[in-house]
Amino acid sequence: MVYRVCLFVILIDLLFIGCGQEIYSTPQKTLQRYVQYRQMGSIAETENCLETFTDATRKWWADNRLPACYQKFGQFSNLCGEAKVDISNQWGAFVEPLGPKTAEVESSDINEKAGTAVLTVEGQKIPFVKEKGNWKIDGLFGAENEMRDLVRQRGGQ
Repeated sequence: MVYRVCLFVILIDLLFIGCGQEIYSTPQKTLQRYVQYRQMGSIAETENCLETFTDATRKWWADNRLPACYQKFGQFSNLCGEAKVDISNQWGAFVEPLGPKTAEVESSDINEKAGTAVLTVEGQKIPFVKEKGNWKIDGLFGAENEMRDLVRQRGGQ
């Protein structure tokens, strides 16, 4: 009996993981959420904004934001800290200026089967990937290019 209950619980968990969350159920809804929280005035807004991105994008951001910040603003800059407010400020310095300011989609190319999409907003193509049943933004709107260059410069010193 315990075996059946455990199996039932596991199957229910898998069902919910596969379905994803309503707020990320389409690329357009994920984009709307990003735009809603993009200016990150509070810690909760910062976390909501970062949640619109893929796990890989968030990991890349976490691994590279400080080295890029040190190179751009200096090792002892107040901007280059570990507090959540510092992370918000770093996001505002590197990513926010490149992201869309509106959720008005000009065109879309969504491939449900492949789990990929590209929305065009303000002339900018924004890639999305379906991850754990949720549509997430893939990449940092091109900010990773500048950040990679900064991290390489830092590594070369």
